[in-house]
Amino acid sequence: MPPTATRTCSSCSTNFPKSEYSRNQWSKKDAAKCMGCVEGGGGVLASSIKTNHLIQRQKQRNISDIDLAQAIEYGEKSELSREDGTVRYSYKGVVYVATSEGVGITAYRLEPLQCICNVTDQSI
Repeated sequence: MPPTATRTCSSCSTNFPKSEYSRNQWSKKDAAKCMGCVEGGGGVLASSIKTNHLIQRQKQRNISDIDLAQAIEYGEKSELSREDGTVRYSYKGVVYVATSEGVGITAYRLEPLQCICNVTDQSI
């Protein structure tokens, strides 16, 4: 599998894959701005601190910074029952967990449960 082309957004300084840029912005190379910054919602995570765990999970689960920014901006926010003020943002199947100070802890996708059995009317 070929490596994914990435570029650092000139506005929020976040490294994104090509899919997070319009064709016009991608062609600007070092001056390119990600879709989030062009639309005005970028930079939400630029000032946030990410744990190594979050960075790993984003890569493993193909969750972009845009996904996390959208979860923060548009998602349902709920405080977890922990004394440290940890919050969870959930939007369009992406869940982002962070401390109340904005330190990103983890992210994951809510996948619909899938039945792996092959039950048919004839087998019952």
